[in-house]
Amino acid sequence: MFQSKCNRLANFLLLFNNLVWCALSFMFFCLETKEVIWRETGQSVTIRCRINTDQDFLVLKMGHNEETEVAFINRASRKRHFHKRIAGRVQTNGTFPSVDIVIENLNVSDSGPYWCVYSKLDDSYRQLVTKGYGSVLLMVTGDCESTTTTIMEVPKCDASSLTLVVVYVRITVIVLIGLMLGFSTLIMYKVC
Repeated sequence: MFQSKCNRLANFLLLFNNLVWCALSFMFFCLETKEVIWRETGQSVTIRCRINTDQDFLVLKMGHNEETEVAFINRASRKRHFHKRIAGRVQTNGTFPSVDIVIENLNVSDSGPYWCVYSKLDDSYRQLVTKGYGSVLLMVTGDCESTTTTIMEVPKCDASSLTLVVVYVRITVIVLIGLMLGFSTLIMYKVC
């Protein structure tokens, strides 16, 4: 009976350890958004797509539940195609593959994650897809002053402050997980 209690505790700690690693993997590797950008309606945003390897095509994707290709750039033909949502409000700057995509006159529906996807055709004309650098989470807020009465002014956080908050939250989660692992290991040694 005593041995089975230790085995159950050891199995629980092993499961807990696996869950912790899954959570950490999700937090650091699956969340690909590198920057949170806050804008108000009417402002503009620059998304800087970059990659370190030779590529043929760049697609800027956006989406919450389903992906939308909002910009497509062909290196060889230099053709650029933009989704009807942003056509007329977009500019590109830079030399392929380092392209800055500027979306102007933002509205609330432009909010969401944006990420850069590069692709290249290999010798057998198969498309090799690589995620580039420059992923952002764009948050566009409406003009609150025209629709609501403000009781007190709330200071707004700039992007660097929000990045620090994300870093602090991640560090806090890691410390808490470390403490939980330490305490569960201590309990296992005392019981077994």
